[in-house]
Amino acid sequence: MKGAATPLSENLFLPRDGRRAEDRYAAAKRFFDFDKPLAAAAVLLSAIGLVFIYSASSYSADLQFGDSFHYVKTQAVALVLGVAAMLSVSFVRPETIAKRAWLLHAAGIVALAAVFIPGLG
Repeated sequence: MKGAATPLSENLFLPRDGRRAEDRYAAAKRFFDFDKPLAAAAVLLSAIGLVFIYSASSYSADLQFGDSFHYVKTQAVALVLGVAAMLSVSFVRPETIAKRAWLLHAAGIVALAAVFIPGLG
Protein backbone atom coordinates (compact mmCIF):
# COMPACT_ATOMS: atom_id res chain seq x y z
CA MET A 1 0.00 0.00 0.00
CA LYS A 2 1.65 3.15 -1.12
CA GLY A 3 1.01 6.14 1.09
CA ALA A 4 -0.27 4.09 4.01
CA ALA A 5 0.63 5.55 7.38
CA THR A 6 3.03 3.54 9.46
CA PRO A 7 1.90 2.64 12.96
CA LEU A 8 3.02 4.94 15.72
CA SER A 9 4.97 2.16 17.41
CA GLU A 10 7.30 1.87 14.40
CA ASN A 11 8.11 5.58 14.39
CA LEU A 12 8.87 5.86 18.10
CA PHE A 13 12.31 4.30 17.94
CA LEU A 14 13.66 5.66 14.66
CA PRO A 15 16.68 7.79 15.34
CA ARG A 16 16.99 11.23 13.79
CA ASP A 17 20.32 10.48 12.15
CA GLY A 18 18.80 7.98 9.74
CA ARG A 19 20.19 4.84 11.34
CA ARG A 20 17.83 2.06 12.26
CA ALA A 21 16.97 1.62 15.92
CA GLU A 22 18.46 -1.87 15.83
CA ASP A 23 21.84 -0.34 14.92
CA ARG A 24 21.71 1.92 17.95
CA TYR A 25 20.75 -0.97 20.21
CA ALA A 26 23.61 -3.06 18.79
CA ALA A 27 26.04 -0.21 19.50
CA ALA A 28 24.74 0.10 23.05
CA LYS A 29 25.05 -3.65 23.51
CA ARG A 30 28.69 -3.55 22.32
CA PHE A 31 29.40 -0.66 24.71
CA PHE A 32 28.20 -2.68 27.70
CA ASP A 33 29.84 -5.91 26.52
CA PHE A 34 32.97 -5.97 28.68
CA ASP A 35 34.60 -8.16 31.28
CA LYS A 36 32.46 -7.30 34.29
CA PRO A 37 34.48 -9.23 36.92
CA LEU A 38 37.65 -7.51 35.76
CA ALA A 39 35.94 -4.10 35.91
CA ALA A 40 34.61 -4.86 39.40
CA ALA A 41 38.10 -5.85 40.55
CA ALA A 42 39.56 -2.62 39.12
CA VAL A 43 36.90 -0.51 40.88
CA LEU A 44 37.45 -2.37 44.15
CA LEU A 45 41.23 -1.96 43.96
CA SER A 46 40.86 1.74 43.15
CA ALA A 47 38.59 2.26 46.15
CA ILE A 48 40.96 0.36 48.42
CA GLY A 49 43.83 2.46 47.06
CA LEU A 50 41.98 5.67 47.96
CA VAL A 51 41.43 4.34 51.49
CA PHE A 52 45.12 3.44 51.79
CA ILE A 53 46.15 6.90 50.58
CA TYR A 54 43.92 8.49 53.21
CA SER A 55 45.27 6.19 55.89
CA ALA A 56 48.89 6.93 55.00
CA SER A 57 48.66 10.67 54.40
CA SER A 58 45.78 12.18 56.37
CA TYR A 59 47.93 13.50 59.21
CA SER A 60 50.63 15.06 57.03
CA ALA A 61 48.06 16.47 54.59
CA ASP A 62 46.21 18.07 57.50
CA LEU A 63 49.43 19.67 58.75
CA GLN A 64 50.58 20.86 55.32
CA PHE A 65 47.32 21.85 53.64
CA GLY A 66 44.73 22.01 56.42
CA ASP A 67 42.75 19.30 54.63
CA SER A 68 43.23 15.68 55.58
CA PHE A 69 41.68 14.58 52.25
CA HIS A 70 44.05 16.63 50.05
CA TYR A 71 45.97 13.66 48.62
CA VAL A 72 42.81 11.57 48.32
CA LYS A 73 41.15 14.31 46.27
CA THR A 74 44.20 14.63 44.04
CA GLN A 75 44.27 10.88 43.45
CA ALA A 76 40.50 10.74 42.85
CA VAL A 77 40.78 13.42 40.15
CA ALA A 78 43.61 11.46 38.51
CA LEU A 79 41.50 8.30 38.73
CA VAL A 80 38.54 9.97 37.00
CA LEU A 81 40.80 11.38 34.27
CA GLY A 82 42.36 7.95 33.79
CA VAL A 83 38.97 6.24 33.46
CA ALA A 84 37.85 8.91 30.96
CA ALA A 85 41.02 8.36 28.92
CA MET A 86 40.53 4.60 29.07
CA LEU A 87 36.95 4.88 27.83
CA SER A 88 38.01 7.24 25.06
CA VAL A 89 40.76 4.93 23.84
CA SER A 90 38.42 1.94 23.94
CA PHE A 91 36.50 3.44 21.01
CA VAL A 92 39.61 3.66 18.81
CA ARG A 93 40.07 0.84 16.35
CA PRO A 94 43.16 -1.33 16.96
CA GLU A 95 44.32 -0.73 13.37
CA THR A 96 44.45 3.00 14.06
CA ILE A 97 46.55 2.42 17.16
CA ALA A 98 48.89 0.11 15.23
CA LYS A 99 49.41 2.74 12.51
CA ARG A 100 50.37 5.36 15.09
CA ALA A 101 52.36 3.12 17.43
CA TRP A 102 55.60 5.05 16.86
CA LEU A 103 53.89 8.31 17.84
CA LEU A 104 52.39 6.76 20.98
CA HIS A 105 55.78 5.28 21.86
CA ALA A 106 57.46 8.68 21.49
CA ALA A 107 54.74 10.35 23.59
CA GLY A 108 55.28 7.75 26.33
CA ILE A 109 59.02 8.38 26.38
CA VAL A 110 58.44 12.15 26.57
CA ALA A 111 56.00 11.62 29.46
CA LEU A 112 58.56 9.46 31.27
CA ALA A 113 61.24 12.10 30.77
CA ALA A 114 58.88 14.80 32.09
CA VAL A 115 59.15 13.19 35.53
CA PHE A 116 62.65 14.62 35.85
CA ILE A 117 61.55 18.22 35.22
CA PRO A 118 61.44 20.08 38.57
CA GLY A 119 58.00 21.32 39.48
CA LEU A 120 56.34 19.12 36.86
CA GLY A 121 57.29 15.60 37.85
